[in-house]
Amino acid sequence: MKKITRLLKLKKGFVTVTTAAMMVSLIGMAALATDVGVLYVNHSQLENMTDSGALAGAQEYFFNQSQVEAVATDFAMRNGKTGDTINAWVDTDGMKVYCSANRNVDLYLAKVLNINTANVTSVSAAKIAAVSGTSNAWPFGITWDDSFLPEGSAAGQQFTLKVDEKEEFKGNFHVLRLKSKSGGDSGASVVEENIVYGCAQVLKIGDKVNTEPGNMTGPIKKGISDRLAIEGGNIVIIPVIEETWTDLGGGVEQVTVKAFAAFEVDSSNGKTVTGRFIRLVSGPAEQLSDGASLYGLYGTRLVEP
Repeated sequence: MKKITRLLKLKKGFVTVTTAAMMVSLIGMAALATDVGVLYVNHSQLENMTDSGALAGAQEYFFNQSQVEAVATDFAMRNGKTGDTINAWVDTDGMKVYCSANRNVDLYLAKVLNINTANVTSVSAAKIAAVSGTSNAWPFGITWDDSFLPEGSAAGQQFTLKVDEKEEFKGNFHVLRLKSKSGGDSGASVVEENIVYGCAQVLKIGDKVNTEPGNMTGPIKKGISDRLAIEGGNIVIIPVIEETWTDLGGGVEQVTVKAFAAFEVDSSNGKTVTGRFIRLVSGPAEQLSDGASLYGLYGTRLVEP
């Protein structure tokens, strides 16, 4: 009987020790589950911060390169917390903007295991590339010019987007025949609509498009007036074409889209239209290509850092 009693006591002690060991494991598992969730939420927050910071810095790249890092840091910190560490830097060779964030996160159940905090980091990169396809382009075409390149001197200079009647242009005055948002595809009224709202079709590098012969002074003048009444309407996207206008005939001709460029336009009498060349980063919505010519219209996208 004494032996049985002794065995029961030993068994009870074994169960107690086993239960205690299991409790430690269970607490550890609960700590892992709870604190992994905390770390995941914080990492997602940091990732959103660095994504927005890198994209904002990339938007600033051609406007004021000396401020890219400050802009990226500022945008990242707008959703940050006290104690977060934000850094930004620029890779000019790769035309990338990087943004990183670091945060010390307090843990909860892991404190039972003497683990009080964990470090969470995120790094994002935004690349600047040439726009290879876009909608809402203006119905004018400008012949390519080396000064449009990043190292060129075109920024701020005035260029003629549409010319007046002159013998050397033989009936084509830099106007393109593009589909309108109302479904039209030719004629003065379509040109006017495309000036106001931009064309409906998506133009891509390499596309062949037709010219729209004729001077169309009245519709062009009215279209530009209506366009400038829209907030931000003075900034337009112009297809850059391979062909020289003076080499074209007087009827409908085909030209090739080589790239895209951005211009700031003022009022016009309809006979001639001029615009000031600007370097514009249009954001992540456009179709981008690393191999496309950098002619002044750029976009941004997030890439692997």
